[in-house]
Amino acid sequence: MKAIYLVQGAAALLDKFEPPEGAVVYALCYDSDVSFPWATKSLFDPRCTWAEGRNRLADVAARNHPDFDYLIFADDDVVFLSGSFGDFERAVEASAPALGVPLMDKAVAMRRFDETRPVEPAEVIDEQLIAISHALVGIEGICPLVTRYDHVSWFTPCFIFEYLALSSYGVLQLNTIRVQNEVHRGRTGETLYRQGSWNAAYEAFRSHLNQRGIDYDPAVLPHVTLREEPT
Repeated sequence: MKAIYLVQGAAALLDKFEPPEGAVVYALCYDSDVSFPWATKSLFDPRCTWAEGRNRLADVAARNHPDFDYLIFADDDVVFLSGSFGDFERAVEASAPALGVPLMDKAVAMRRFDETRPVEPAEVIDEQLIAISHALVGIEGICPLVTRYDHVSWFTPCFIFEYLALSSYGVLQLNTIRVQNEVHRGRTGETLYRQGSWNAAYEAFRSHLNQRGIDYDPAVLPHVTLREEPT
């Protein structure tokens, strides 16, 4: 299996990134124009949004390695509680999902996992570490991510991705690999990462589905609803 690793974030965290030995890795840094010794290629973009950064990485990787099997996207702050990037890659190869994720905090907190099953259909996902098969690259909202709402919030492309992934393509959750991320940033240097309003992000997400003629099923993302926000 040919997997391409795509990671973006801050230099201080990217310095600690540990991909499998010999892996093809593309890195995008937003706060320092540096080259990482483990990276096949290092990119610098101080003004990218979260979604734009992932799209740029995917485009560069796909153009340079058109024969890839999976793109493995990772945040810069992924911490393994069990397993490793190599273990995740091997689990993806063994299960051959359209999309594959490890067991993450969101699924644990919502009790959306069966500890007796090493692999199961995911019910809730996060974007911190995800493998996307070649067959799904080119589908708007999956890869590339939707960027037209980045001025509203980075939550919006996440909501769109999660809804399409879970409702239309299926995601396998690889429970033997457990990760978490503890660095949550509302503002990221000079980038255009924007957390914004949860409710504004939700409304943009619903509007996008409506524009695409997708009948909304609230059961797909039960945790994504309007919230009471401070005025």
